[in-house]
Amino acid sequence: MSTTLIGFVWKDKEAKMIIRALLLLLLSGGMAISVQGCRSNCAKCGVINDEAMRYLKADRVELSRQRFKLCLEYDPDYMLCLNGLGMIALREKKFKKAAKFFKKALAKNSNFAQARVNLGFVYAHWKNYKRARHLFYSAVRIDPALKDARYNLARMLIHLRRWKKARAHLLRLTAFYPRFSEAHALLGYVEFERKNWKQAARHFLRTVQISPNHLSAHINLCKVLYFLGTFPQACWHCNQALRIDPQNAESKAAKQQVDIKLRQFGKRCQ
Repeated sequence: MSTTLIGFVWKDKEAKMIIRALLLLLLSGGMAISVQGCRSNCAKCGVINDEAMRYLKADRVELSRQRFKLCLEYDPDYMLCLNGLGMIALREKKFKKAAKFFKKALAKNSNFAQARVNLGFVYAHWKNYKRARHLFYSAVRIDPALKDARYNLARMLIHLRRWKKARAHLLRLTAFYPRFSEAHALLGYVEFERKNWKQAARHFLRTVQISPNHLSAHINLCKVLYFLGTFPQACWHCNQALRIDPQNAESKAAKQQVDIKLRQFGKRCQ
Protein backbone atom coordinates (compact mmCIF):
# COMPACT_ATOMS: atom_id res chain seq x y z
CA MET A 1 0.00 0.00 0.00
CA SER A 2 1.36 3.41 -0.96
CA THR A 3 2.10 5.67 2.00
CA THR A 4 1.27 8.74 -0.05
CA LEU A 5 -2.12 10.34 0.50
CA ILE A 6 -3.78 12.27 -2.29
CA GLY A 7 -5.48 15.58 -2.78
CA PHE A 8 -3.36 17.95 -0.70
CA VAL A 9 -0.31 18.97 -2.74
CA TRP A 10 -0.13 22.71 -3.36
CA LYS A 11 -0.39 23.19 -7.11
CA ASP A 12 -1.96 25.47 -9.67
CA LYS A 13 -5.61 24.49 -9.63
CA GLU A 14 -8.05 25.43 -12.32
CA ALA A 15 -8.71 29.14 -11.89
CA LYS A 16 -12.44 28.59 -12.33
CA MET A 17 -12.49 26.33 -9.26
CA ILE A 18 -10.56 28.91 -7.27
CA ILE A 19 -12.86 31.76 -8.21
CA ARG A 20 -16.00 29.71 -7.51
CA ALA A 21 -14.80 28.91 -3.99
CA LEU A 22 -14.10 32.58 -3.35
CA LEU A 23 -17.47 33.64 -4.73
CA LEU A 24 -19.39 31.19 -2.57
CA LEU A 25 -17.69 32.61 0.49
CA LEU A 26 -18.24 36.24 -0.49
CA LEU A 27 -21.88 35.84 -1.47
CA SER A 28 -22.72 33.83 1.64
CA GLY A 29 -21.82 36.77 3.82
CA GLY A 30 -18.24 35.68 4.49
CA MET A 31 -16.89 39.18 3.95
CA ALA A 32 -18.14 42.22 5.82
CA ILE A 33 -16.11 45.23 4.65
CA SER A 34 -16.26 48.83 5.67
CA VAL A 35 -15.36 50.88 2.61
CA GLN A 36 -13.17 53.58 4.03
CA GLY A 37 -13.03 56.99 2.43
CA CYS A 38 -15.93 56.18 0.14
CA ARG A 39 -17.13 58.91 -2.20
CA SER A 40 -20.69 60.17 -2.49
CA ASN A 41 -21.53 57.31 -4.89
CA CYS A 42 -20.67 54.66 -2.31
CA ALA A 43 -24.20 53.25 -1.97
CA LYS A 44 -24.67 53.06 -5.74
CA CYS A 45 -21.31 51.32 -6.14
CA GLY A 46 -22.29 48.80 -3.47
CA VAL A 47 -25.49 47.90 -5.32
CA ILE A 48 -23.64 47.55 -8.63
CA ASN A 49 -20.93 45.42 -7.01
CA ASP A 50 -23.56 43.08 -5.56
CA GLU A 51 -25.15 42.70 -9.00
CA ALA A 52 -21.76 42.00 -10.57
CA MET A 53 -20.96 39.34 -7.98
CA ARG A 54 -24.28 37.59 -8.61
CA TYR A 55 -23.56 37.55 -12.34
CA LEU A 56 -20.10 36.13 -11.71
CA LYS A 57 -21.46 33.40 -9.46
CA ALA A 58 -23.87 32.47 -12.26
CA ASP A 59 -20.94 32.29 -14.76
CA ARG A 60 -22.26 35.30 -16.67
CA VAL A 61 -18.77 36.73 -16.84
CA GLU A 62 -19.23 39.47 -19.43
CA LEU A 63 -22.25 40.92 -17.66
CA SER A 64 -20.29 40.80 -14.43
CA ARG A 65 -17.32 42.56 -16.03
CA GLN A 66 -19.56 45.29 -17.41
CA ARG A 67 -21.10 45.92 -13.99
CA PHE A 68 -17.73 46.08 -12.25
CA LYS A 69 -16.49 48.56 -14.87
CA LEU A 70 -19.65 50.64 -14.47
CA CYS A 71 -19.01 50.68 -10.73
CA LEU A 72 -15.53 52.12 -11.32
CA GLU A 73 -17.00 54.88 -13.48
CA TYR A 74 -18.76 56.12 -10.35
CA ASP A 75 -15.67 55.63 -8.17
CA PRO A 76 -12.37 54.50 -9.77
CA ASP A 77 -11.02 53.53 -6.35
CA TYR A 78 -13.96 51.42 -5.17
CA MET A 79 -12.05 48.49 -3.75
CA LEU A 80 -14.78 45.82 -3.96
CA CYS A 81 -15.15 46.36 -7.70
CA LEU A 82 -11.38 46.44 -8.20
CA ASN A 83 -11.26 43.13 -6.35
CA GLY A 84 -14.09 41.80 -8.53
CA LEU A 85 -12.25 42.61 -11.75
CA GLY A 86 -9.20 40.91 -10.27
CA MET A 87 -11.28 37.80 -9.62
CA ILE A 88 -12.43 37.76 -13.24
CA ALA A 89 -8.82 38.08 -14.38
CA LEU A 90 -7.88 35.23 -12.03
CA ARG A 91 -10.65 33.12 -13.52
CA GLU A 92 -9.27 33.83 -16.99
CA LYS A 93 -5.73 32.96 -15.82
CA LYS A 94 -4.54 36.49 -16.48
CA PHE A 95 -2.45 36.53 -13.33
CA LYS A 96 -0.53 39.76 -13.91
CA LYS A 97 -3.76 41.60 -14.59
CA ALA A 98 -5.37 40.04 -11.52
CA ALA A 99 -2.44 41.11 -9.35
CA LYS A 100 -2.74 44.67 -10.64
CA PHE A 101 -6.39 44.91 -9.56
CA PHE A 102 -5.78 43.32 -6.16
CA LYS A 103 -2.87 45.67 -5.49
CA LYS A 104 -5.01 48.67 -6.44
CA ALA A 105 -7.70 47.48 -4.03
CA LEU A 106 -5.09 47.12 -1.28
CA ALA A 107 -3.73 50.58 -2.05
CA LYS A 108 -7.22 51.85 -1.23
CA ASN A 109 -7.44 49.82 1.98
CA SER A 110 -4.45 47.79 3.17
CA ASN A 111 -6.74 45.96 5.62
CA PHE A 112 -8.84 44.44 2.83
CA ALA A 113 -8.28 40.82 3.89
CA GLN A 114 -10.00 39.16 0.93
CA ALA A 115 -7.83 41.02 -1.59
CA ARG A 116 -4.78 39.80 0.34
CA VAL A 117 -6.00 36.21 0.01
CA ASN A 118 -6.67 36.65 -3.70
CA LEU A 119 -3.24 38.17 -4.26
CA GLY A 120 -1.81 35.25 -2.31
CA PHE A 121 -3.31 32.90 -4.91
CA VAL A 122 -1.45 34.79 -7.61
CA TYR A 123 1.88 34.58 -5.80
CA ALA A 124 1.31 30.88 -5.10
CA HIS A 125 0.76 30.39 -8.84
CA TRP A 126 4.04 32.19 -9.47
CA LYS A 127 5.65 29.85 -6.89
CA ASN A 128 6.60 32.80 -4.71
CA TYR A 129 5.54 30.89 -1.63
CA LYS A 130 7.20 33.26 0.83
CA ARG A 131 5.12 36.17 -0.45
CA ALA A 132 1.96 34.06 -0.65
CA ARG A 133 2.40 32.88 2.93
CA HIS A 134 2.90 36.46 4.13
CA LEU A 135 -0.33 37.53 2.43
CA PHE A 136 -2.31 34.64 3.91
CA TYR A 137 -0.85 35.30 7.38
CA SER A 138 -1.70 38.99 7.20
CA ALA A 139 -5.25 38.22 6.04
CA VAL A 140 -5.73 35.92 9.06
CA ARG A 141 -4.44 38.62 11.40
CA ILE A 142 -6.91 41.11 9.93
CA ASP A 143 -9.87 38.71 9.94
CA PRO A 144 -9.24 35.58 12.06
CA ALA A 145 -12.50 33.95 10.91
CA LEU A 146 -11.97 34.47 7.16
CA LYS A 147 -12.37 30.90 5.95
CA ASP A 148 -10.29 30.81 2.78
CA ALA A 149 -7.48 32.88 4.36
CA ARG A 150 -6.83 30.39 7.17
CA TYR A 151 -7.48 27.39 4.91
CA ASN A 152 -4.96 28.48 2.30
CA LEU A 153 -2.46 29.48 4.97
CA ALA A 154 -2.73 25.91 6.28
CA ARG A 155 -2.23 24.53 2.76
CA MET A 156 0.86 26.68 2.36
CA LEU A 157 2.26 25.50 5.70
CA ILE A 158 1.62 21.90 4.64
CA HIS A 159 3.50 22.57 1.41
CA LEU A 160 6.40 23.79 3.58
CA ARG A 161 5.99 20.69 5.82
CA ARG A 162 5.31 22.75 8.92
CA TRP A 163 2.88 20.26 10.32
CA LYS A 164 2.47 21.65 13.84
CA LYS A 165 1.57 25.16 12.66
CA ALA A 166 -0.71 23.82 9.94
CA ARG A 167 -2.51 21.65 12.49
CA ALA A 168 -3.02 24.61 14.84
CA HIS A 169 -4.62 26.71 12.09
CA LEU A 170 -6.82 23.85 10.92
CA LEU A 171 -8.06 23.15 14.44
CA ARG A 172 -8.95 26.83 14.76
CA LEU A 173 -10.67 26.70 11.38
CA THR A 174 -12.81 23.70 12.32
CA ALA A 175 -13.74 25.50 15.53
CA PHE A 176 -15.04 28.41 13.44
CA TYR A 177 -16.61 26.16 10.79
CA PRO A 178 -17.34 22.65 12.20
CA ARG A 179 -18.86 21.46 8.91
CA PHE A 180 -16.05 22.67 6.65
CA SER A 181 -15.20 19.29 5.14
CA GLU A 182 -11.99 20.41 3.41
CA ALA A 183 -10.52 21.54 6.73
CA HIS A 184 -11.18 18.12 8.25
CA ALA A 185 -9.66 16.48 5.16
CA LEU A 186 -6.51 18.59 5.54
CA LEU A 187 -6.36 17.74 9.24
CA GLY A 188 -6.49 14.08 8.32
CA TYR A 189 -3.56 14.58 5.99
CA VAL A 190 -1.54 16.43 8.65
CA GLU A 191 -2.22 13.77 11.28
CA PHE A 192 -1.20 11.07 8.81
CA GLU A 193 2.12 12.80 8.19
CA ARG A 194 2.57 13.08 11.98
CA LYS A 195 1.91 9.31 12.16
CA ASN A 196 -1.22 9.83 14.24
CA TRP A 197 -3.13 7.16 12.32
CA LYS A 198 -6.25 7.08 14.48
CA GLN A 199 -6.59 10.86 14.46
CA ALA A 200 -6.10 10.85 10.69
CA ALA A 201 -8.89 8.29 10.31
CA ARG A 202 -11.15 10.32 12.61
CA HIS A 203 -10.80 13.46 10.51
CA PHE A 204 -11.22 11.64 7.21
CA LEU A 205 -14.35 9.98 8.62
CA ARG A 206 -15.66 13.39 9.64
CA THR A 207 -14.97 14.59 6.09
CA VAL A 208 -17.11 11.90 4.48
CA GLN A 209 -19.85 12.35 7.08
CA ILE A 210 -20.14 15.96 5.94
CA SER A 211 -19.44 15.30 2.24
CA PRO A 212 -20.33 11.66 1.42
CA ASN A 213 -18.94 11.97 -2.12
CA HIS A 214 -15.54 13.34 -1.10
CA LEU A 215 -13.38 11.13 -3.33
CA SER A 216 -9.93 11.78 -1.89
CA ALA A 217 -11.18 11.33 1.70
CA HIS A 218 -12.58 7.88 0.85
CA ILE A 219 -9.33 6.88 -0.86
CA ASN A 220 -7.26 8.14 2.04
CA LEU A 221 -9.53 6.36 4.53
CA CYS A 222 -8.98 3.16 2.58
CA LYS A 223 -5.23 3.63 3.02
CA VAL A 224 -5.26 4.73 6.66
CA LEU A 225 -7.62 1.93 7.73
CA TYR A 226 -5.36 -0.52 5.89
CA PHE A 227 -2.45 0.64 8.03
CA LEU A 228 -4.63 0.31 11.14
CA GLY A 229 -5.46 -3.28 10.16
CA THR A 230 -9.22 -2.72 9.80
CA PHE A 231 -9.40 -4.26 6.35
CA PRO A 232 -13.20 -4.70 5.95
CA GLN A 233 -13.74 -0.99 6.67
CA ALA A 234 -10.87 -0.13 4.34
CA CYS A 235 -12.55 -2.18 1.61
CA TRP A 236 -15.83 -0.34 2.12
CA HIS A 237 -14.19 3.05 1.59
CA CYS A 238 -12.31 1.78 -1.47
CA ASN A 239 -15.66 0.73 -2.92
CA GLN A 240 -17.17 4.10 -2.08
CA ALA A 241 -14.32 5.80 -3.93
CA LEU A 242 -14.94 3.56 -6.95
CA ARG A 243 -18.65 4.31 -6.77
CA ILE A 244 -17.81 8.01 -7.08
CA ASP A 245 -15.22 7.48 -9.84
CA PRO A 246 -15.21 3.96 -11.30
CA GLN A 247 -12.09 4.67 -13.37
CA ASN A 248 -9.94 6.09 -10.57
CA ALA A 249 -6.57 4.30 -10.70
CA GLU A 250 -5.65 5.19 -7.11
CA SER A 251 -8.86 3.59 -5.81
CA LYS A 252 -8.32 0.45 -7.87
CA ALA A 253 -4.75 0.04 -6.64
CA ALA A 254 -5.76 0.57 -3.01
CA LYS A 255 -8.62 -1.91 -3.29
CA GLN A 256 -6.29 -4.50 -4.78
CA GLN A 257 -3.94 -4.19 -1.80
CA VAL A 258 -6.83 -4.50 0.65
CA ASP A 259 -8.11 -7.56 -1.21
CA ILE A 260 -4.68 -9.23 -0.92
CA LYS A 261 -4.79 -8.77 2.85
CA LEU A 262 -8.37 -10.00 3.19
CA ARG A 263 -7.54 -13.16 1.23
CA GLN A 264 -5.14 -14.10 4.01
CA PHE A 265 -8.22 -14.38 6.24
CA GLY A 266 -10.32 -16.20 3.66
CA LYS A 267 -12.25 -13.09 2.69
CA ARG A 268 -12.43 -10.82 -0.35
CA CYS A 269 -12.81 -7.11 -1.03
CA GLN A 270 -15.74 -7.12 -3.43
